[in-house]
Amino acid sequence: MQSKHFDVAALSRLLAPATRVQFLPSASLGPMGKPMDKAGLLSVMENGRSTMKDGRLPMEIIEVTDASAAGLIIAHTKSKGAFTVTGKPVTNEYSIIMWMDEVDGELKITRVREFLDSAVVQSLRG
Repeated sequence: MQSKHFDVAALSRLLAPATRVQFLPSASLGPMGKPMDKAGLLSVMENGRSTMKDGRLPMEIIEVTDASAAGLIIAHTKSKGAFTVTGKPVTNEYSIIMWMDEVDGELKITRVREFLDSAVVQSLRG
């Protein structure tokens, strides 16, 4: 299964207003590794859209663990056929943990921890 778009508007609708997010490992990611709120995540996503060719980051979903009874979804993904606007290939693997809860009668993402290859992120910066 592949997801290709940085659909920031769709993501925004899935996030609770008080969502907390962190990209890890934090020490090697610099400012991107600091805890952020919903607006911070949406800003990172907008930046990613402008960095990637055609505003896309094709991803292959390797595994999804549904622990929704505990309010958790865990996803293992990797980029596939992804390139920056300058043509540089982007090869990264991700583990994403999302906590979910009912907010105003709807199931929303309330917390995210995303583990990624910080060396790849650093190589894209410069």
